[in-house]
Formats: sequence, structure tokens, C-alpha cells
Amino acid sequence: MTLTPARLRSREAMAATLRDDALDWRYRWLWMPLLLVQAVLYTRVVSNFVADAAYASVPTAEHPLLRENHIGNLVSLKGQIHPALLGIHVAMAWLWIAATLGQKHLARRMSESIAEPGERWLKHRRAHAVLGTSLLALGFAGILVAPVIAILYHGNAPMKWFLVSQLGTFLPPMTMVAITARSRRWSLRAHRFWAEFAFVGPAVASIWTEAAIYVTGRFTSLGPHRGELWSSIVGGALGFALVVVPAWSSWRRGVAADASAVGSAA
Repeated sequence: MTLTPARLRSREAMAATLRDDALDWRYRWLWMPLLLVQAVLYTRVVSNFVADAAYASVPTAEHPLLRENHIGNLVSLKGQIHPALLGIHVAMAWLWIAATLGQKHLARRMSESIAEPGERWLKHRRAHAVLGTSLLALGFAGILVAPVIAILYHGNAPMKWFLVSQLGTFLPPMTMVAITARSRRWSLRAHRFWAEFAFVGPAVASIWTEAAIYVTGRFTSLGPHRGELWSSIVGGALGFALVVVPAWSSWRRGVAADASAVGSAA
């Protein structure tokens, strides 16, 4: 039997998707603990930004433009970033982590309340929609601001153009999150995949990327310029391999299971 939009959005299909998300052992035992640590670190970043928006200048003979950012990593800048631009970026980074944790928590709550539809289910679903809309709005703003900051201020040319190129990495999956949330042509499983592609993958990848930038920039022969670039490239690739690829496999398995369930019901 063909999976029509009505069937794709049926309560049974939604319940199955939410159940799969709640039982995802990778998120519960690996990604969530790491994201909680990152949430604490990014809260410290926000605190440091509020205390002093400027990056501390720490020039060396080899890197005269070097500064220390609010998380403690070394970056070359041609000048202090405008506080308004940096504020958008810092707020986006913090909300990205916090909202990813929040959305996963709400999805788990929806998996529990969908069996007895009522006010509790609607409350969780509305909260998920409001938080998701807020994350998308600030996420789009932050992603669009990032290349502006890179072009205007970054003093490491290879890293600058790498950051500019990230528009093509982030905007398509974020757009698909918005489309799959609003259009009944797409299943909840599709929405879950694109959300993990757009938000969970980068959020998790930011943890080891920031750590690698710190280590390579301060303690290895790569130095702050090459260390920042290669940590970002490798960190992003690992995020894709360890989060997005399994999410794709889960989506395809779920679609097959939904089709089998519909066929059995027929």
C-alpha cells in the first residue's frame, strides 16, 4: 500500500518515530552527556562575552594578529569583532546547544504522551514547535552572520574561506527542517533526520572541534592557523560520519518499518 501523506502523518507513524527517537542509545549515552558539557562551556562563553565583548590580544612573532576568544582558543583577527555581530553569533551558539537538548527532551516527552492524546500531548508539541522556530530563526541569523565576521575580521585566509563555505553546509539542511516541519508531504521521520543533520551533528561536532583547536593551536607544531583549519575540517567530517550517516540509516529503516506496518494493517 502506498504511504500517502495522511498515513505518513498518522498517529501510529508519529508514535513509532518518537519511540525510535526516545530509544536512540547513541544520543542517550554518548551525545547527550557531551552536549551537557558543551552547554556548560558555552554558558561560560556567554558570561565572558557579557563581562567583556573584546577578545584578549596575545600576539606572537609568527602570528601578530593572534587573540584569545571567549572559549579560550587562539584565532587571528584583523580587529575586534563588532559587539552586535559577535553577540548574535554567541547567542546562536549557546541556543544551538541548549535548544538541541531541549528539543530532544520534548521529543521524549511527546513519545510518552502521544498514547493518550490530550492537553499534555498538545503542550509538549506546542513547546517543541515554539523552541524549534526560535532555534531556526536565531540559527539562520547566526549562520548568515558568521561569513560576514569571517570576511571582515578573520586574519587566517584559509580558515576565513572555509567558514564562508559553511553556508552551503548549514543552510540546505536547516531549510529542510523548516519545510518538513510545515509540509504534510513529509513524514515525521524525514523531519527527524533533517533536524539531526542540521542541529545535532554540528552541535556534537563542535565539542571535539573546539577541543582539537585548543590542543593543536597551543601544543602542537600545527600552530593556531593550521590547527584551527584542520580541527574544523576533521571535526565536521567526524560529525557527519558519526551522527548524520547513522541518522540516514535510521530514517531508511524506519520508512521500511512503517511501510511494512501499513501493509500488515491492510
